[in-house]
Amino acid sequence: MGGRGAFADSNNQNFTFVEGGQTYRTIKKYKGFETIEKIDQTKNTAIPFYSHSGSNIYVVVQQNKIKNITVYGENHNVVTSIDFYKKHHGVIPHTHPHGIHTNDGPGIPPTEEEWKLIRYIKKKTRLKCFNDQSTN
Repeated sequence: MGGRGAFADSNNQNFTFVEGGQTYRTIKKYKGFETIEKIDQTKNTAIPFYSHSGSNIYVVVQQNKIKNITVYGENHNVVTSIDFYKKHHGVIPHTHPHGIHTNDGPGIPPTEEEWKLIRYIKKKTRLKCFNDQSTN
């Protein structure tokens, strides 16, 4: 599947994500998205570039807070990643179209559609986001 891909454990229908030894596990499946966390808490969390199934949404949770939300399209690739962990050119939360993280360009704030998704996920999970200013 390539670097930072997702694959299914067909024995228990659980997803794990692997990148250079980082492994993520499913915390809980909700209607429309899934919360995941890394198993080795000593390593940085990076989003999976690909999803086993198309049109998935994965919410990376770290220290019981939402670190980022990644939306995948029908082609299994990242459509957008919403980052709550740190500022990008002064903007938090900010988005990374197609999951591309660069230091160039402005920080892109979430669209109204992305804000609706953020509010929905926060309501369903009852989790706060890192640097929680996401009350839009």
